[in-house]
Amino acid sequence: MSAYVVKNKVINRILSGLNHTYGWHGLWCLEYDFLKALRGAQGDGEARESLGRELYAINCESVRYRYGDSDFDNLPGSIDPATGKSPAPYEYRLIGAPSLVQLYEDIKCWIYQSCESEVCQNDPVYKAIECFKARVADTIISGLPEYEKAGWDS
Repeated sequence: MSAYVVKNKVINRILSGLNHTYGWHGLWCLEYDFLKALRGAQGDGEARESLGRELYAINCESVRYRYGDSDFDNLPGSIDPATGKSPAPYEYRLIGAPSLVQLYEDIKCWIYQSCESEVCQNDPVYKAIECFKARVADTIISGLPEYEKAGWDS
């Protein structure tokens, strides 16, 4: 299994998705502990950037764990055009909310690339993102025509 530091746009789309309601109650549907872990998502740009840096740090820690004693300037991931080093530093950018399917794909990517150590997997933010992924999947499935036709307790 290979691991890499995800691109900034993956983290930024997750942050935008966390702040968007998609026709349901968004973050407010999460349990209190998960909501508390992701509190920065619905704050101002500075709070979102802080949460983005936390997502980036968890991802970097996981990749570093996977590859042993790799130094930070030599982790697999996108290349910083200014320095030519990898990974590129995290930069927050406010972007529009992605589609639910893109959001789900971004969350799956981040989780997969951030799951290498128990420390990362036990981080409250990691666990909250996993819970949010389940809510996004539920929303996608609930919107399918087949779901609408399926019987409830039939």
